[in-house]
Amino acid sequence: METLVSGAREAGVELSAPQRDRFERYFALLEDGALTAGVTAVRGWAAVRNELFLRSLRLLPALRRRMPADRPLSVIDVGTGGGIPGLVLKLACPDLNLTLLDATRRKTDFVSRAVCRLGLENVRVVWGRAETAAHEHGHREAYDVAMARSVARLATLAELTLPFCRVGGVVIAAKQLDVTDEVEEASWAAGQMGAGPARVLTAAAPGPPPADALVIWRKVSSTPRRFPRRAGVPHKRPLVPPSGRRRTPGA
Repeated sequence: METLVSGAREAGVELSAPQRDRFERYFALLEDGALTAGVTAVRGWAAVRNELFLRSLRLLPALRRRMPADRPLSVIDVGTGGGIPGLVLKLACPDLNLTLLDATRRKTDFVSRAVCRLGLENVRVVWGRAETAAHEHGHREAYDVAMARSVARLATLAELTLPFCRVGGVVIAAKQLDVTDEVEEASWAAGQMGAGPARVLTAAAPGPPPADALVIWRKVSSTPRRFPRRAGVPHKRPLVPPSGRRRTPGA
């Protein structure tokens, strides 16, 4: 636990005794969920601490810089799985107003139970596809931050996350370090969604190597109503223009 406490401190948060207790209980829930619901393949305290908890906390400084002074930061975790990174960040920063979205029912059922057993407030769990939820009132352009962790290539992630962000909000996508080609490939798709140029930050701490790349898009204009396209299309046909010219993407 001391390694987790010092890692959280490195990310800018001092974990209280109740927060430490909740991390321990969340670990126990993940261990059980790995067997009963397949929510993670990561097992054992050291692996869960390093791979899931500490690597999730690498997003925390980027979140904290965007916290409004007059209200909680509204965040959606797209493709949350067993609550990674969203629930980890909520445990470290209880003031977050958090939505956890996943298309797999057993995973949202697990996360709902975890939220209840951990006694967390201002957490909404949504079972559904991002392509559908991003068109719904209450989700579309409703969040300060949309985040995702390695759930798809960036050209696809741009379409699945940016429609959730209000103008002025950001997407934070955690990826492996070598993302130069992916960022370039995704630049056109992100622009179609209303984003400015990507910023790429190296997040080497807390936690042991390898470092992560945090790809950050700031939303500068509203996403056209036709995006995201229907379920499955962003994965099958990412918005990448033909080589050497631009085109208007369609469904």
